[in-house]
Amino acid sequence: MNQISSPDQLLDNILIKGICADIHFVLMNKRIHAAILLTYAGMDAMATLDRPAGVDKVSRMDFVRWTDTYIQFKDGTISGLELYSARCAMLHNYGSESDLTRTGEARQIGYTAGGGPDVMTKEDVPGLVLVSVEGLIDAFFQGIQKYMKSLLANPNRRMLVAQRLPKMLNEFQLKDLK
Repeated sequence: MNQISSPDQLLDNILIKGICADIHFVLMNKRIHAAILLTYAGMDAMATLDRPAGVDKVSRMDFVRWTDTYIQFKDGTISGLELYSARCAMLHNYGSESDLTRTGEARQIGYTAGGGPDVMTKEDVPGLVLVSVEGLIDAFFQGIQKYMKSLLANPNRRMLVAQRLPKMLNEFQLKDLK
């Protein structure tokens, strides 16, 4: 079988040709909600890759740790817990409210598109932060790059991630499977 099997090829196939390309495609086609959903799903995938050794299932703590470590916005700060809350709101409710926003543990995240600052707050609307969809995606893509640099510098983590990659969604051309 002549299929993609090296960890570097799998990373490229999953992250660049899969997650990033899909997000870019839907954003370029002005499918903003799909871009937001895929970005949060991508953050989940990165947290899954980065979870500690011996842990079989990704958790809220893994997601928060990965996003706190790797996601940085140019024009403001959103915590990993707030991103997790926004992820839950979009993936479970297709909205912006989650259990964490209802209890006041996280700010509610709304979205803007078409330019402007990455992160905006309005003093007259406490508990709400507006995030540029383009800024969210850019911060995620930059986070992937930072993660890859840290992964390359840590052979033990790299080996652990290499073991997890074949279990992730990969796209192959039929000719690659012959």
